[in-house]
Amino acid sequence: MSEVPLEAYREAVANAIIHRDYSRGGNCRIEIFDDRIEISSIGGLPIGISEEEFQNGTFSNVRNKIIANIFLRCGIIEKMGTGIRRMKIAYKDYSEKPLLKVFQNSVQVVLPRVNFEEVVTKISSQLTNEEDKLYQFIKVEQQVAREQVEEFFNVKKTKAITLLKGLSEKGAIVKIGIGKDTKYRVIDR
Repeated sequence: MSEVPLEAYREAVANAIIHRDYSRGGNCRIEIFDDRIEISSIGGLPIGISEEEFQNGTFSNVRNKIIANIFLRCGIIEKMGTGIRRMKIAYKDYSEKPLLKVFQNSVQVVLPRVNFEEVVTKISSQLTNEEDKLYQFIKVEQQVAREQVEEFFNVKKTKAITLLKGLSEKGAIVKIGIGKDTKYRVIDR
């Protein structure tokens, strides 16, 4: 199990790379502590975005559009300008939340390590028997397509989509990709 929600970690690292000020020397930094992970990026906020807008995740001004477009096309980010909100959503089931720090020459995201037992218990208690069976199947397979769910349960497309949607809405799985390449995996907690 991940010690921080994988989606929050991915978004924080992607944001550090996409929004880094490459005109300055230095490197992005990822530091791991007993209780948190800190991701720091060189350069303050991009011109045209206030600290309040950054903290709320309501507005984004991409500093490096080419890198952002590449990350979007590679599926590393899902939609431009939503990273901060996605980090916060990834922590919705946890008592501790990500901390966003803005300095004159850097931006830092602090991701607290999570209490697994609390979250697993909460998710498990919300699942129906079918959803729990599907959740365990996806966990073992690591990643599945809708067609595999249809075959596993011997159901049609509509039922498979309903089961996957239920698990997704309860925060147990995440959808990766679009169209024919769509896969589902258990959210690492």
